[in-house]
Amino acid sequence: MSDRLQEFIEIWSAPMTYARKNFTVWSEIPVTDLDRAIAFYNAVCDVNLKLDDTGPNPIAMFKTEDASAVCGHIYFGKPEGDGSGPTVHLAAPGTLEDIIARIWNAGGKVISPPISIPSGRFAYALDQGGNSVGFFELANGRPQETLHAQSRPTFSNCTVPSGWAFGAGGGFGGTAGGF
Repeated sequence: MSDRLQEFIEIWSAPMTYARKNFTVWSEIPVTDLDRAIAFYNAVCDVNLKLDDTGPNPIAMFKTEDASAVCGHIYFGKPEGDGSGPTVHLAAPGTLEDIIARIWNAGGKVISPPISIPSGRFAYALDQGGNSVGFFELANGRPQETLHAQSRPTFSNCTVPSGWAFGAGGGFGGTAGGF
């Protein structure tokens, strides 16, 4: 075993020194047309985003049942436009197949096959402005509360459809294209 591989294994096997219930505290998705984006995310996520112009800039917030839960908003900004920016993953109701149909019907584009990981399944998509968004069907309909060092997802317990594979540069692609 190479020294570099051994170092990688030691890093990922070490106990976590900083663990939070929610490591992500907020997300922002830039859009060029708030009304169109509100309609898209309402359709795909089955939510009721509404324009809020009470602050310094208009936004539409993803609200949660628990006021202390992690959430985010869409705002007027400049999306990358080609899916090359950061990816936000959002939970959506129903099966992943239902979610994928809603993405297409709302004017988005699905750019990956369904990907299974221990906490559920997701697909990468582009919203109407070209933002990279993962839409997630949670296993058992519940989010994973904490990710302990012993249960970190690894490539060995992730499942993708036949013909698709993780690339050498960390990208994902298959015989029908990919990213």
